[in-house]
Amino acid sequence: MRGAAIRPELRTLTERLTEAAAQDRLPAIRAYNRIDGPGSSLDLREFQQGMWALPEIPDDLGADPSLAWSRHLPRTVAITIDTGTLIQAEPYRPGMIAAQSIEYDVEVSGTPGSILATTENWLLKIMEAFGLSGVKFVLRNLREGTHSSGLGGSATATTGCCILANSLAGAPFGPTQLIAMASRMEQDFGVSLTGTQEQSNVLFGGVVDYAWFPWGVPGLADGGYG
Repeated sequence: MRGAAIRPELRTLTERLTEAAAQDRLPAIRAYNRIDGPGSSLDLREFQQGMWALPEIPDDLGADPSLAWSRHLPRTVAITIDTGTLIQAEPYRPGMIAAQSIEYDVEVSGTPGSILATTENWLLKIMEAFGLSGVKFVLRNLREGTHSSGLGGSATATTGCCILANSLAGAPFGPTQLIAMASRMEQDFGVSLTGTQEQSNVLFGGVVDYAWFPWGVPGLADGGYG
């Protein structure tokens, strides 16, 4: 994540982004794709909920790195790769928001509060949910001209937009909340059939072995996603 040192006395987001543009320091995020290891589909909600049963959970969840106690739960592996999407926030017409994909040559825009809940507006609905106005998100694949189908490209775009919108809004949500939001936005607006593995790897990165709890880890307040 990068961005400008924006003066706090600038009141509107459009003013703040115009100032950042003059400094050539517009806020942006690089969100990376992933490939799946074993059991990739087990993070889908139907599989998580169909297979899940309350296990006997040790007091120290990290005492056994193999998490042998979770062997009866759905388990998946995801690997972050070195390509993905650059998402940049740019100043836009006051009172409106927009999202543009360079590779797919698509741009949508609207007035917050009046944006239809349709598939093509899914990124606008994310921006709207954070109360943003006067901003456009521009999405570019890190490898020019490469489409990211099959590598979690839509999840990368969705999660990256959630992270950037969250930052511009003052970071009201934490990582697991952003994962839950990204997954639900993508699934509920019909963008892709998805669980939360793809979105999780955008936040956590690296090679990750997931043990899935469809309603969050029992006994821990931090939940809301698989």
